[in-house]
Amino acid sequence: MNINLTSKDVLAIECALSVLPEYDVFNEIAESDKVVEIATGAFSNLSAHRPLTNQQTYLVSLAIDYAVQALNGELSISPDGLADLRPHSSTLVKLHPAFLPFLDMI
Repeated sequence: MNINLTSKDVLAIECALSVLPEYDVFNEIAESDKVVEIATGAFSNLSAHRPLTNQQTYLVSLAIDYAVQALNGELSISPDGLADLRPHSSTLVKLHPAFLPFLDMI
């Protein structure tokens, strides 16, 4: 991944990752523990300004896509999760097109 992220971008991504368990669809993921492990690694790499692995890039892309869909009312999320996303909505919408192609990685 070769995208320059601002500190505001990183905060929005971290929020999008942190609310993943708030989606109804998350409970249907067979390997949700693995998803949490990948998200934790992505948090660490984003905070340290290190490159993301392919799995982390995919998960970040998915988290951003889910967040934008939730903000648009297209995906079900808990009220608390939605409230957490709202302050980052403009940043997530801005990041969405840049990360969307990474959803085809896996």
